Amino acid sequence: MSQRNTHDAEEVQRSIDAHLDAIDNVLLKEGMSRTERQAITDEIASQIREILNERHGPSPDAVRVRAIIAELDPPEAYQASAEQRSAPAAAQEKAEPAVIRSVRIQSILAATFVVLGWGVLIANITINHHLRTSATPTANGGLCYPQLSLIPWFMIFELLGIGLGYRARKTLAGQFGIAAGVISLVLAPLFMS
Repeated sequence: MSQRNTHDAEEVQRSIDAHLDAIDNVLLKEGMSRTERQAITDEIASQIREILNERHGPSPDAVRVRAIIAELDPPEAYQASAEQRSAPAAAQEKAEPAVIRSVRIQSILAATFVVLGWGVLIANITINHHLRTSATPTANGGLCYPQLSLIPWFMIFELLGIGLGYRARKTLAGQFGIAAGVISLVLAPLFMS
């Protein structure tokens, strides 16, 4: 890598780090724990990198990075005023920065999709059991077992749960989505036999 490219990459990283540090300082002053601050700044860093890759490819310059950072919520948006701290929970939810809401929604959706996947698997097992007990004789003397396969839906829900859980992996619901989704995919063949 040339010296200019190295300098550009360092300047890009410094711009991103400066924005993340400013947000971290605001969150620290608000009394947020290190884990919560890290989850928020990781999510913002991820969003910045996604936007950069979509718009400018793998090696943007510092000017483009600063332009994208200018589009995001400023660090002050993460600061709760005294009025917001005393406001009811509904008002605090409205004042919450978009990144925090996004992480919460993703973690809740991760857990929901995994549970929906379990529901689909249980429905598939129950329906197929019922269909097997009502088997009809065939012309050659065997039995015909009609089958209903909801397994693709099960797989879709579990994979969505894992994917969303990974995006919100710093939250408990996100970690549940990852763990439960992987365990479900590994153990599902045992229930389908």
